[in-house]
Amino acid sequence: MLSKNGYLLVLGERNIETLGFFSLIDDLSYLHSTHAVYVRDERDFFRRQPCFREDVSFSAIVCISANIFFPGWFNTFLFLQRKTRGRILIYINDERYLCDKKKRLISRIANTECTLYSSMPVNSLRVALVDALNGRIRNDHACHLSLRELSIIDGYIKGVKAPAQSVLLNVNVKTIYQHRKNCANKLGLKSLKDLTRM
Repeated sequence: MLSKNGYLLVLGERNIETLGFFSLIDDLSYLHSTHAVYVRDERDFFRRQPCFREDVSFSAIVCISANIFFPGWFNTFLFLQRKTRGRILIYINDERYLCDKKKRLISRIANTECTLYSSMPVNSLRVALVDALNGRIRNDHACHLSLRELSIIDGYIKGVKAPAQSVLLNVNVKTIYQHRKNCANKLGLKSLKDLTRM
């Protein structure tokens, strides 16, 4: 269970579409003595990341809306999945935002019960949020990526070339390409280029 100094990180923009869901989060986090921290986007999260120390437990909810840059969202999701030890939910505002490729990718990295939709009944959303606040959710899916693979994906999405990445990670360039290939296979993609095209 999250202690009184626990956090619930909510990555998403507060707007008319998410207002009801965010109000539910506020109410439940207050009842569970948990502090809900809202960040608008990936940059805002990484700017505020030092407040999420290793000794502070936290769960996360990552929202998908129309104006997100999907590769950046995906990269942040993978980072948070590791940082929260799988205590993460995905909230999808509107399924129309997701093409079939994105749906397949999300199903590969997240359990179905950890994916919430705005069309779900309020009681189902409430149960999932209470489980998140109590630390009972586990999004441990078949797609396990190592820290090295996460750094490879992060570099690729940020546009770091393979030779520069090999210097940063102190490995051979061929190893970088092999890691990229392994990451794509684990994610069910032909190559990591498919991730940037979503």
